[in-house]
Parts: sequence; structure tokens; C-alpha cells
Amino acid sequence: MVTAPEAAALLAFAGEFDNRGPSPEAVRAWTSVLASCDFHACREQITAHYSREHRWIMPADILRGIEIQEATNAVNLVADLDALEPPEWLTAMEDGPEFNLAWVEWRKEQARRIRDGEPLDVAEPKALPVPEDTVKAAVDSLRSALVS
Repeated sequence: MVTAPEAAALLAFAGEFDNRGPSPEAVRAWTSVLASCDFHACREQITAHYSREHRWIMPADILRGIEIQEATNAVNLVADLDALEPPEWLTAMEDGPEFNLAWVEWRKEQARRIRDGEPLDVAEPKALPVPEDTVKAAVDSLRSALVS
């Protein structure tokens, strides 16, 4: 979240390129438009903008640059996920609802790890929730086997 002091810092940083001075009005305007953005992402977009443009940067340019970067990251994330080999414990499972749930959970976890820059963890399966009706059926089956 870009705060007013951060918006002032962004305007000052842009001013290093284009000689503008951050006015209180400009700080308020940039804060209102960039409030949902990360300060460091905004600063990176200013640098990227001035490496290819000579015109003044505006908040819309920053927002557009962030959107493009996020879209690129999403495409790369999918490509990274598709290139991963699933772990042996997952490929050894029989096809069915449990496999489908495990596959989705595994991919979600790997996506989170890639996105957060964490190492991939493919060695151990996560405990999966068991549907209540499956548990009841197993208990009833066991109970009837013990009573018989």
C-alpha cells in the first residue's frame, strides 16, 4: 500500500529523471491512485519507464506496468508448474477423487512456493481431508464386521 510519504518519495524519484517537484496536490493524487500498489513495484516501474520513455510518468503508466508484470509472472508460473514432475507418492495413487484432490492441492502448493520464491517441496504428501460420508461408511463397515 503506497502511503502519502511513499507517494512523495516516488514523485521525488521520478523528479530525478524529469526534474519535477512533488507538490502536496500531486502527492494526494498519486496516493489515491497507487494506494493498492506495492511501493517497490511502483519504483521499479518508474525505472523501467524512464529506460524506454522520455515523457513524464503518470500513475496510469505505473499501474499498467504493474499489470503487465503480474500477467507475465502468471504466465511464467503456469509454465513452471507444467514443467514440474509430480512426486512419486502422487503418481503412484490410483485415479479417482482422492487423486484429483491430491493433484489439485499439490499444484496449488507448488504455485504458492514458486510465487513466494520458496524451494519446491515434492517429497512428502500433505494430509488430505477425508469426506465425512467416507469416514462414516468405513466406521459402519468396521462396526458390522466386529458385530458379526
